[in-house]
Amino acid sequence: MKITPKQSFAIFCKTKVDVRGCDPTKEEIDLVFKSDNVTAFQIVSHWPGIIVKGEIIKPKQDFSMLYVKAHEAGLQAVEELYVIPMIIQEHKNLLNDNSPVKQSYFVSDGVCGFSAIIITPGNCAFANWLKKNNMAKSHYGGGVSIWVYDFNQSYQKKVAYAAAFATCINQNGIKAHVWDRLD
Repeated sequence: MKITPKQSFAIFCKTKVDVRGCDPTKEEIDLVFKSDNVTAFQIVSHWPGIIVKGEIIKPKQDFSMLYVKAHEAGLQAVEELYVIPMIIQEHKNLLNDNSPVKQSYFVSDGVCGFSAIIITPGNCAFANWLKKNNMAKSHYGGGVSIWVYDFNQSYQKKVAYAAAFATCINQNGIKAHVWDRLD
């Protein structure tokens, strides 16, 4: 059933949950309007929450658990990652790559780089929760960014962590993608 703008606004006024663009069933809409207790939250799979026992629970209460779940997914991805090491060579003549090698360096963490998780839009409930808890900052391209500071300078580890984190966030109905750059 296509939700009308009036219904969307009425649901927002009662629950403070933005359901624009959602496709709820008639039973789900009726449940929202018949429920007296709208302080708790329950999300329907295609809504920004889940409906359980006829109560609406605001999703922001679950954001800390979502963050921890995404963080654990990122750490697991890094643990399972095989990092390709990097070897750096210093030549006697710095302007000539054919000159004899003066010294070699082995970098077990691989190439250096940066990575961040971008949450869009920057004013969604999860982004606001991240900003309020000093876990994210406004991103110059829109949305908010969660920078990956762990894993030294390892580009591969940072990107693997960010990708797993963003995937977990996306699976919970929040738009997220990875930004990365080699150093």
